[in-house]
Amino acid sequence: MWAVISEWVAFMSGIASVAIAVWLQLTKRPWISPKVFWLIGGLCLFFAFFSVWRKEHILLLTQQLQDRPNLIGELIAINHHLIPAGLGHQGTAILAVMQIKNLGADSIVENYEMSAVVGGNRVEGVLHTIPRSLSLTGPSYKGSLTYYGKDSLYDKTSSGPVRRGSKVVGILWAWFEGVPGESVDTTTLELRFKDVAGKSYSVKMGEIKGHVPGYYPGLSQAP
Repeated sequence: MWAVISEWVAFMSGIASVAIAVWLQLTKRPWISPKVFWLIGGLCLFFAFFSVWRKEHILLLTQQLQDRPNLIGELIAINHHLIPAGLGHQGTAILAVMQIKNLGADSIVENYEMSAVVGGNRVEGVLHTIPRSLSLTGPSYKGSLTYYGKDSLYDKTSSGPVRRGSKVVGILWAWFEGVPGESVDTTTLELRFKDVAGKSYSVKMGEIKGHVPGYYPGLSQAP
């Protein structure tokens, strides 16, 4: 109630007083009638109630936003290659290096999915467990790059929450069986995930040809 009274006094001593003074000067009158005074007072009281409600409503919305996760995903780089020989499958595999920032309440991240647009059709990849050590040789670069299972995003972000104001860097590995390697050069890659409240997020990368990941802070250098 004191907040309403404070706002009412501010309106009455501010814009209302200025308006009355200007009106008296223009009409050459020494005072205003009680009817006009109480009309102005009533209008100021209405705006005082509205101002207090608006401030409390904004405060409530701000608090609600702070109490919810606010995840931001970013694809840092990808490694597209053929499914390694000896695994009994043929097709393309994509290893994505991604970071997830959290600007809201602490939250785990789960339900990862990866898909790619190939020839105008969206193909869903099948996420696979990353072994303790995974060395990949790509068609678009020389030599091999090694990744480690302990950097799996689904392990890093489900065993403990991503804290407010922090980020997690990790990897996901998906197989696209039956998709030739060369057809993935101009694919649009999309990764989807959910926070603890079930809210869905997605992150996309347009042209993926030649995006070969090296070292990034947050990734391991040994198994």
